[in-house]
Amino acid sequence: MNRIFIKLLFSLIFVIFSGSIFAQDKNIDLLIAADKGDEEAVIKLLLDSADINARSVEDVTPLIYAAQNGHLNIVKILVYNKANIEAYSTQKTTALMAAAINNRTEVVDYLIKEGAKIQARDLYGANALLYAVAYNYFIMSDMLIFYGANPNSKSNDSISPLMIAAMNNDTAICNLLLRSGAKINDANQYGYTAMMYAVLNNSKEASKLLLDIGANTELSNNNSFTPLCMAAEKGNLEIAEMLIGKGAAVNIKVPNYKRPITIAQISNQTKLVKLLKQKGAKSLPFPIYNKVSFGIASSFNLDDILFGGELGLNDDKLKTSINFDFLTRLGYKRILENINDTVSYQFWEKRSLLSLNFEKRFNIRISKTQPNNKEQGILVGVKGYYTYGKYSGSTKKPESILFVAPQIGIFMKGAFTEMKIYYEYQDFKSYKVSPHRVNIALKFDIPLKNNMASSTKIDWL
Repeated sequence: MNRIFIKLLFSLIFVIFSGSIFAQDKNIDLLIAADKGDEEAVIKLLLDSADINARSVEDVTPLIYAAQNGHLNIVKILVYNKANIEAYSTQKTTALMAAAINNRTEVVDYLIKEGAKIQARDLYGANALLYAVAYNYFIMSDMLIFYGANPNSKSNDSISPLMIAAMNNDTAICNLLLRSGAKINDANQYGYTAMMYAVLNNSKEASKLLLDIGANTELSNNNSFTPLCMAAEKGNLEIAEMLIGKGAAVNIKVPNYKRPITIAQISNQTKLVKLLKQKGAKSLPFPIYNKVSFGIASSFNLDDILFGGELGLNDDKLKTSINFDFLTRLGYKRILENINDTVSYQFWEKRSLLSLNFEKRFNIRISKTQPNNKEQGILVGVKGYYTYGKYSGSTKKPESILFVAPQIGIFMKGAFTEMKIYYEYQDFKSYKVSPHRVNIALKFDIPLKNNMASSTKIDWL
């Protein structure tokens, strides 16, 4: 009797388990059919009790698959059979958003009429209108606004449709949004307006449109940078002329390193520096030490070699720097010390060198297409030295020397690195050790000033 009961129990479990597997297969088949647009298969599977709200591993439903691929008839079948129109994937993307992202206008029109929420937001806070604008879908954007989408809606990073349209230089959508009530001077959490996004992306047509309609040229972001400051950093000459023509102040009362002309100088935007000076911009004659640098250095000739490091402050406005060096011999060098004309003593000398110098760079552009964050040219400067040392096995010490010497050489500078090679005259007053030396330094720069965030990348696109 017990054996019969056990067999019946196992048979029941098998039937239930098998049914679950078969049901799961139906659901997967329904997802595939909706994705591919197979109407006949969708109808058959629904009649065969497949779950109309089945989900993939990313929680995508048959309705979302059909909507994103533009299968309108399948969308209608699923909605008619009570599919959850507001179901969303793991990214919180609804069928309406999926259709808008893929520019399926007929599907979006139908879903809205069936009650889909037009302001639904995904994980990034973006809605259908934000995506339509971001992908330059004018008709989709127009339709969504007609059905009530908010032209001033914002994503989690507080980006509005007008900011995106300005960034994309899409004047048609900009006009559409402005006619529909978009706020022209609205700013995001960092203080950036649509005008600023247009400037940062060199969107000339959008900039002109916004300026003609009345965009405020004197608003600044959270770091006190106005649109003209941003044009100065980016080298957007035409937009800078537009801004100045609309009254943008060239001599705004902000710290020196945030003035438009100073930003242009730091960014090596020579044409903009010239324009700003023509328009009356005043450049203060003070350096701006906006980077700290550190690196390795060596001083050598055929007789001697010293190794060490260098710390410095760099000024990208006037192209100057102040550096502190410490160099030393890694071992001892055999030298002679003259006592008189006929007597010399031999010593094993260890010598170190401390120096402080002031350098000036003269940039030479070798190509019109050369990036502005890369420089090369001539380096001149003056350096003050203090050198000292000791003799191995002796209480006697070599003479400590304090002197000043000029330097001249060449440099190559990138956004965060610099290499320089220059000649110096360093007389240690050592017998038969040449005072003519070559210095090489490789440095790395770390910005100190809190300049504006130049990136306009939108994470959810």
